[in-house]
Amino acid sequence: MKWTVLVDNRTNDPALETEHGLSIFLETERHHILLDTGASDMLIRNAERTGIDLNTVDYVFISHGHSDHAGGLKHFMAVNETAKVIVSPEAVSGKFFSKRRYLHSITPEWPEISSERLLTVEHSGGIADDLYIIARIPQVHPMPKGNLHLFARMPKERISLTISVMNWPSIPTACCLQAVLTADWKTSLLPHLFP
Repeated sequence: MKWTVLVDNRTNDPALETEHGLSIFLETERHHILLDTGASDMLIRNAERTGIDLNTVDYVFISHGHSDHAGGLKHFMAVNETAKVIVSPEAVSGKFFSKRRYLHSITPEWPEISSERLLTVEHSGGIADDLYIIARIPQVHPMPKGNLHLFARMPKERISLTISVMNWPSIPTACCLQAVLTADWKTSLLPHLFP
């Protein structure tokens, strides 16, 4: 497996742009997967600069419904008209807020996604022979201090997702990505702020 970070808040390559967001291009023998899309169209520009053809992406996996992870989806879908979009229904229907500096929404603007392309995931299971989704990941470790500023209003129980690919290096990669995919969640909401 090869993975290339397309969007992050820092880089060692001066040719690449940075933003508060995340997008990683994963290449396996069978699939090209985009893990999150960053906050803007930056993934398109950085993919061009790294020689990655986003038309080859089979699946786009959206880890959660914050704009820094799903904000670039509409830009990606303008470039790639076939990739399946894997996301929890709560990510699409939830409302997300941050109170860093001031109270504001961090809910992305979701594009129209046809039923043929949208794979909403509520339970763990296989997507392909060597591609699995793990849902409902329990929060067993303390939340990072930065997450004290993040809130969500969900229509029902939260679903956390992570992705697993056969032959994925089990310790460093999976643990790192699971932390990335679940670290931004804060499920409690102050009801007096958002009636």
